[in-house]
Amino acid sequence: MTLKEKKERKEEIITTKNMFQVLEEYGVVVKRRMCRCMFHHEKNPSMKVFKDGVQCFVCGRNWNVFDVVMQLTGCDFNTAFDLLGGNDKPSWKSYVAAASAKRKRLQAKQVVTHQTKMFMEQRAIVLALKDIIDSETPYSDLWCECQNRVVYEEYKLDQMISEVSR
Repeated sequence: MTLKEKKERKEEIITTKNMFQVLEEYGVVVKRRMCRCMFHHEKNPSMKVFKDGVQCFVCGRNWNVFDVVMQLTGCDFNTAFDLLGGNDKPSWKSYVAAASAKRKRLQAKQVVTHQTKMFMEQRAIVLALKDIIDSETPYSDLWCECQNRVVYEEYKLDQMISEVSR
């Protein structure tokens, strides 16, 4: 493929590829045309999704389909070109890069899911101890034991929260 043909094919891909489909393909959640910026880590959606690109209000930058695929897969332009259908048959390297990036995203998602589960379990322990404290007679053996234990369990919960917020 000549350079001129490649440029024409690039422009064709930019105009025909739907950004919503590309983001969905790579596991990015889009709600009401907004998503979390994948170029810097944040908690709230700050990236507006358009049919032909995205714009982040925090970064102030705009990206087209190629920029997004290169960032999500960690690949170069030629690999992104292959993945978006620039060539009739993408290379093996393109498939490997896409699979590796997908695996990393899934692992990161599993870590977040595990942290959320652990947080919810710890919170349930604290709430259960507080319920026991409310139902017991003050200064009874069980009441005192739960008072001491709830302090420790709240400390563990605070540690989990500070770890996640870093």
